[in-house]
Amino acid sequence: MEALKQLECVQTGLINVVHRNQHLVLHNRVDDYHSAYLEDLLYEDRLVSEMLNGAQSQGAETSKIYLNDLSIKPSQSCGVDPHPKFCLFDDDVQTFYDALDSCDAIVLGSPVYFDTVNAQTKLMIDRCNCLMVYLKGLMELMALRKG
Repeated sequence: MEALKQLECVQTGLINVVHRNQHLVLHNRVDDYHSAYLEDLLYEDRLVSEMLNGAQSQGAETSKIYLNDLSIKPSQSCGVDPHPKFCLFDDDVQTFYDALDSCDAIVLGSPVYFDTVNAQTKLMIDRCNCLMVYLKGLMELMALRKG
């Protein structure tokens, strides 16, 4: 179990011909591996929770947002500057924008479907498209401070 905790990252797969890929790989690389060990670590959002617990133990304030609990409209890539808001849509993505605006770091957890993040995570990433204007301005400001 300790070896699994120290790996930091395990990509899981959904194909189950002989056994799921992650179990086959770990069985070959970890002495005395049992699939129940990984299932215990992956239970719900345990990996993200462990990372947040580690940050809290160092004095960080943490919060968790479950994208599945939010009602988020798909991005229309409208290209309109929504200033002073982040987006023209008024939906639950504002919860994420508020957290993003006030955080120092993000821990993102998502199941992997078809070699990418799940639909809810992709939806949130797409809705961050409107933040590129702000990021570009921030990068230019940082370059001016260095120069």
